[in-house]
Amino acid sequence: MSRARHERGAAYLLALMVASITSAAGLAALSIATTKARTSILEDDFSRAQLNARSGSEHAMRTLAASIADGTGWRANLSGLVHWQDVDRGQFAWRFTEFDGSTLLDNGDGPVRLAVRGVHSEARYRVEATFVPSGDPLDVLEVGLYCGNDLYFGAGATITSDVAIATGANADAPLGSTINADVEAVGTINGSTYSGTTTAGASARRLPDPSLVTYYNTRGTVIPLASLPNVLGTRYLQDVLLSDASNPYGTPNEEGIYIVDCAGANIVVTRCRIVGTLVLINPGLFSTIGAGVLIQGDKPYMPALVVDGSITFAGTTAGPDEAASGINFNPEHTPYLGDGDDDQVDAYPSGLRGLVYVDGDMTFAFPRMDFVGTVIATGRSSALAGATITIQHDPQIPTLPPVGAFVDEGAVALDPESWIWTW
Repeated sequence: MSRARHERGAAYLLALMVASITSAAGLAALSIATTKARTSILEDDFSRAQLNARSGSEHAMRTLAASIADGTGWRANLSGLVHWQDVDRGQFAWRFTEFDGSTLLDNGDGPVRLAVRGVHSEARYRVEATFVPSGDPLDVLEVGLYCGNDLYFGAGATITSDVAIATGANADAPLGSTINADVEAVGTINGSTYSGTTTAGASARRLPDPSLVTYYNTRGTVIPLASLPNVLGTRYLQDVLLSDASNPYGTPNEEGIYIVDCAGANIVVTRCRIVGTLVLINPGLFSTIGAGVLIQGDKPYMPALVVDGSITFAGTTAGPDEAASGINFNPEHTPYLGDGDDDQVDAYPSGLRGLVYVDGDMTFAFPRMDFVGTVIATGRSSALAGATITIQHDPQIPTLPPVGAFVDEGAVALDPESWIWTW
C-alpha cells in the first residue's frame, strides 16, 4: 500500500473522528439544553404548584372563618369535607382533620390540622398547619404570678419577676423577705420589703375556669401510679423523658399530655425532662416538683404543668443530667434547642417553661425554682424561709393562650409555628 494511500486513509479516519467528536459535542449540547429546558419547566411547575397550595391555604382559612362567623358549628360544617378546586391550569385541595388524622371533627374542642395540596402538571406541593381553640386571653396571663387567696413571703424568701405579681386577697411580706417586682392585691399589702410599686385595692383578675383541668385530663395519656417507684409510700416520677414521641410507660401521647392520678398519695417529680403537659390529679399533701426538672409545654399554647390539688416547688439551679440519670434526654425525636443525639453526657437547665396552673395551694420551698411564663394558683401561695423564685414572663402565652385561659366563644387561632411546606 503506498504512503499516499496510508495518508489519505489516516486523514479520512481523522475526519471521521473529528466528525464523531463534533457530533457527540452537538448531541451533548442538545442534551444539556434539553435538560436545562426540562429543569426550567419543572421549576416553573413546582412554583405554580406552590402558588396553588398557597391559594388553597387562603381559601381554607376564609372558609373556616366564615363557618365560625355564621355560628352554625364549624366542626360539623367542615367534618369530612375535602374541597377540590381548579386554578391556573392546576388544582388545589384541602381538608381539616383531627390530630389523629380522622376527617370527622368530633373530638370535642381540641386542635385541628389543615392539609392543603397544590397541583400543577406533574408537580405537587403540600402545606400543613394547626389551628387551636382560642379567644380573648384572661387578664391573669398578664402577670408573672397570681393566686386567688393570700400571698405570703417568709423571712429570707426572695422573688424576682419582670412583670407584676398579684393576689385576689392580701399580700404579706414581713421583714427579711425581698420582693423584686411590682405587687398588686385586691385586699391589703403588708410589709416594707417591696422594691417595686404596690397597688392595694386592685381589681381581681379572672382565674381560669376549672374546666382547664378537665380539658387536659381528658386529652392526656395516663401513667399508672403503680408503675412509679414507691419509697415509703411516696411515688417518684424520675429519670424519664416524656414527650409526644417518648413515653417509657406506654404509647406516647401525640399532644405530649401525661396524667398521673395520685389518689391522695405523695408524688415527687425529679430528675426528668418533660416536653409536654404534666397533669397531676389529687396529689398528697407533701407532693413536690423537685430538683433536676425541666418541664416545657410541647407547644406555645400548651401548659407545662396542671395540678388538681396542691403542690410544693423545691428545685435547684441544676436541671436534668444524663450521666446521673443514665438516660438520653435529647434523642433525635425530642431534641433540645434543635440538637438531638444518642449520647448520655449532656446536662440541662432547670425550671418550668409555660403556663403553670394549680387548682389549690402553692408553696415555694428552699432552695429555688425558676419559671418562664405565668404561674397561677386558685388558692394560697406561700414562699417559705430562704426560698428563691424567679419568673420571666412569656408574652407568647397571652397571644395564644391555653384552653381554659381565654374567653371561649368557639373560635380558633392559627399556631404560627405550625406551618409545614413540603414538595
